Amino acid sequence: MRARSELNSRLEELEHLTRHDKLTGLKNRLGFDEGLRSALLATKNLEHLSVFLIDLDDFKPINDSYSHLAGDAVLVAIANSLARIAGPDAIVARLGGDEFAAVIPDISSQEAALRLASYMIRAFNASVRFQEKQLRVGASIGIAFASGDLNKPSELLACADQAMYHAKADLAQKAVLYNPADFPVRATLEDRNALQRAIQEEQIQPYYQPKICLKSRNVVGFEALARWEHPQKGILCPADFLPLVTEFGLHGDLLMKVAKQVLCDMDKMHIAGCDIGQMSINVPEVTLATLSGRAELSGLIAKFPHLRKNLTFEITEDVFIARAGEMIQRSIAFFRTEGIRVSLDDFGTGFASFQHLRVLEFDELKLDTAFVGGLGIDPAADILVKGFLAIGKGLGVQIVAEGVETQSQVDLLSQMGCEVVQGHFFGAEMTATQAIDLLHKTPEFPMTSTKGAVSRAAS
Repeated sequence: MRARSELNSRLEELEHLTRHDKLTGLKNRLGFDEGLRSALLATKNLEHLSVFLIDLDDFKPINDSYSHLAGDAVLVAIANSLARIAGPDAIVARLGGDEFAAVIPDISSQEAALRLASYMIRAFNASVRFQEKQLRVGASIGIAFASGDLNKPSELLACADQAMYHAKADLAQKAVLYNPADFPVRATLEDRNALQRAIQEEQIQPYYQPKICLKSRNVVGFEALARWEHPQKGILCPADFLPLVTEFGLHGDLLMKVAKQVLCDMDKMHIAGCDIGQMSINVPEVTLATLSGRAELSGLIAKFPHLRKNLTFEITEDVFIARAGEMIQRSIAFFRTEGIRVSLDDFGTGFASFQHLRVLEFDELKLDTAFVGGLGIDPAADILVKGFLAIGKGLGVQIVAEGVETQSQVDLLSQMGCEVVQGHFFGAEMTATQAIDLLHKTPEFPMTSTKGAVSRAAS
């Protein structure tokens, strides 16, 4: 009897641990999902049941500056405040990290939900005392009400999640109520499967836009641009599928597939006796920010050692906003030592482009299409482009002007001393076979045929 009693007690303890957060004592994700499912089944009036999703603001600096013990103290204080405010009938959980959630069963109006959220935010803003220090965090809250159409736990939480991210992006509105009319339709599991299938089956192919030397009018390289050869919708530009790639976290998978195809195409060009010049590949943050991503890409390139001198990695400035900024800098330095050129894309558009030129070495800067498009129209664009070209010359790096589409832009860039350009004035994106044909002849630019051209904004 004693053994059975002890066993039952241990089982109950284990059952509790599997459904509760060890630090705060609140329910964990599993316990929350089960509680929300039960609440939806038991509630007679679904419209009175709401889900609050809470993400803390400015929490990471507390961990970084004062230790994880300080962070834990803040999390416990927030958990206690949330449980007190939500009330005894609510289901309150810490979903992980600094994210909390609550199911409130008896809120009769949207106004009441927003008032409660405002009360939560004020309570969370109260400072937490830790070892003679006063620690303070904010919060962003997304709220979703159940309904006849919105009655599944995963869907309800996803809607609250959308509202929460909207609140996080809006400094003036820290609590947002989900309204279907205000939010785009989220991608489905079917969308994810279709995208993964497209990547694996190589439906997403590289197309190549030539880079032209203005002085000689020769092709001096290409930029590889991904195109989805969709079996039903035809050829899709990145603007049509990159948001899905971002949402599903498939940047790394896409890069490795496309990069492999690019290297194989370059090898065909090499075998055909073509002077490839510099082939640019766009490299995302996830590859540069992790050792595994860097190693995987390096391993792929190692299979084509004769092509290293022809490779340029294009990165955009937003990669430096990532939390792994130092790792990204090390990755850039690593690939440069491997003999691969690095290009900073969309130069001049970011908040700290010039700062990056001080701390990192680049081989190429690409002028954003917005500056090129303003040449001869906006005097400020002329002045800025001249300045960028002077910076490039002073640093000893090549400047490439993107989005060149008119003769007047060509003339102005040539007068300003720009050496390399790309854009639909000189040709649209093309297949590898068309690129080989182009390299085998001496083209007379501008190309007269731009059939199938896609605007640079969609590239």
